[in-house]
Amino acid sequence: MSSLGAFLQRVLTPEILLALLAAAGIAVGRLKIAGISLSAAGVLVCAVFGGMIFSAFPQFTIGGHAVVLYSPAFEEKLSFLSAGATALFMAAIGLEAGRELTGFDRKKLWAVLIGAAMVLGGGMVVLLYCLCRGSLTPSGSIGTFAGALTSTPALSAAADFETIVLAELVSGYGISYLFGVLSIVLFVQICLRKDTAEQTPEKAPAEEKEGGMRELLVVVSLIAAGGVIGAVEIPGIRFSLGAAVGTLLAGILTGRILAGRGVSLSCAALKTLKSMGLILFLLAMGLKGGAAFIEKVNLGYLALGALATLAALFTGWLLTAGIFKMKKTEGLSILCGGMTSTPAIGVLSQRANAELSLYTASYTGALLALVLFTRVLCYLFC
Repeated sequence: MSSLGAFLQRVLTPEILLALLAAAGIAVGRLKIAGISLSAAGVLVCAVFGGMIFSAFPQFTIGGHAVVLYSPAFEEKLSFLSAGATALFMAAIGLEAGRELTGFDRKKLWAVLIGAAMVLGGGMVVLLYCLCRGSLTPSGSIGTFAGALTSTPALSAAADFETIVLAELVSGYGISYLFGVLSIVLFVQICLRKDTAEQTPEKAPAEEKEGGMRELLVVVSLIAAGGVIGAVEIPGIRFSLGAAVGTLLAGILTGRILAGRGVSLSCAALKTLKSMGLILFLLAMGLKGGAAFIEKVNLGYLALGALATLAALFTGWLLTAGIFKMKKTEGLSILCGGMTSTPAIGVLSQRANAELSLYTASYTGALLALVLFTRVLCYLFC
């Protein structure tokens, strides 16, 4: 037993535990039930579960050797990891969004505005609830808002706020996220159920195989610039965007400028950096929030999240189908973008010719509105 204890003491290091949780989360995210998967959210699920176990059994002894799974020093490392991963994710996603803002036309402009309007539709539900001082905590309500719109960047923007209660934020996000994902995916499938004609999905453009160091240089430069932008306070009200939102805005502006000048960045490299940042962020946040997850869970988050999701969907449907009379595939592509839902656009692409340019434009508008509205909620209520 002594040799086993010594072996576990050497093996169960924070780095190996994080790697195991990441691998398990990616595997869970790839599982499909009725054609629906959790994708990157599977990492969050496994991290929360791991956090609950580690907090219940922070250490154990075998053969006289103490094996430490969770400690204050480990939690401090997670805070550093979370901040770095958030910046990496925001810089990469900002560059992607900015690149798609080239070749703008009126329809793409409406897609951007509709995506932002959907966020405001769902956000007003949460804002009114917070103003009425409901039983749910502000941190939990803000997490519910991010989950209802299936937005990890909004969650990152909230986690970046100093006075946020992380466990409540994670609980609200985790409970409302599943309803948000399922609702838009089912909505797309219901809208297409009468379409019997076979349609060939559009092929995605081939991605570059070269690149890497240039993209990494751009990203780390954006992280530094975003930190400076996020630290600037508006005089009189002491409101700042925070590092996460500052990096996102710097990325969008840089991506737009580079694309306008014909400078091409590797899609594959940006996708890799974005995925790495997202996974590390979800790992760190899930582990930190998992310790108090059970204590903070409240089914009221599900009800509030459902209302916010339905309000966003209704706003998007009213604008695309009721006011602008868009084609079905155009309207659904914009709705998928407004809900920031990759699974939904995947379902639409399999069943019809999804308008990917409108999806990206709507996603960009929703993304900007989400992170800014989230920061406003944090400033007002946390």
